[in-house]
Amino acid sequence: MSILARVIERAEIERSRTLLEGLADVAPQVAQKLKRPLASVRGWWAFLQELAYYAGLTRTQAIRLILRTSVECLVVVGATCWIGNFLGLLLLPEVLMLELGSLQRRVYRRAESFERDYTALLLSLASSVRTGLDPLMALTELYKLFHKESEIYRQLIALKRNIDSGMTESVAMTDFARDIRHPDLALFRTAFLLARREGSSLGNCLERLARVTRARQSFRRKARAAVAMQKLSALGIVGCCIAIAIIQFFANPEGFIKATQNPLGQRIMYGGITLLACGVFWMLRLARMKL
Repeated sequence: MSILARVIERAEIERSRTLLEGLADVAPQVAQKLKRPLASVRGWWAFLQELAYYAGLTRTQAIRLILRTSVECLVVVGATCWIGNFLGLLLLPEVLMLELGSLQRRVYRRAESFERDYTALLLSLASSVRTGLDPLMALTELYKLFHKESEIYRQLIALKRNIDSGMTESVAMTDFARDIRHPDLALFRTAFLLARREGSSLGNCLERLARVTRARQSFRRKARAAVAMQKLSALGIVGCCIAIAIIQFFANPEGFIKATQNPLGQRIMYGGITLLACGVFWMLRLARMKL
């Protein structure tokens, strides 16, 4: 009996592997449209371009971002040359980190905006499928339920546009919300394509996906409340340092000015500011939310 059970289990595993590998049939059609930008390039440039892709930046917005960062770096370099103290160049990494952080926050906000309506999309699609409506037709018409400014509305409109333009169902679903960095979207696309290909029921699967997403949202709310004190402590450390500097200035202004004019004092002050900024950045990075 155990041998028969092993044979059945192995057969099920092979069937599952065959089904999942069957999704690779769309690869020739997806190769040109869906490949990530500069996939052959490795390193920081590929990382930045992937961030811009998930942030939803257009070409114009990406050019503006590059120009703004370049201007900020030139201002820091010009101010450093004008002052005559090249320790000011230590501000360059901080400027780049701020721009990188803003780009990462934009990626997170897009994914969070999509997830805000994601469970409603899953439950609405499950209800439509149970009434006998075709899943693809139901999915392409669900944009009417969402606000025009929402992220999920734009993704559904893009899906409908791809279907209306003659794109095959597999390619259109593989392309659905690919520029949203959300961990559940790949599972949703795979489940949808497998259900369409094998003719299985999709309603129960969509409801389970909705429960998983809701559980993740609940956990994120609890984690946000838990790390709120850590963020406040980081900001409190910065406030205390600024308060100490102000007290020192008013208590002994001559000594404070002499310390800023002394080369050793300038190095110590620049080093302290840099270490403080790096520490606060690291604490906020550890406390940031992820999907």
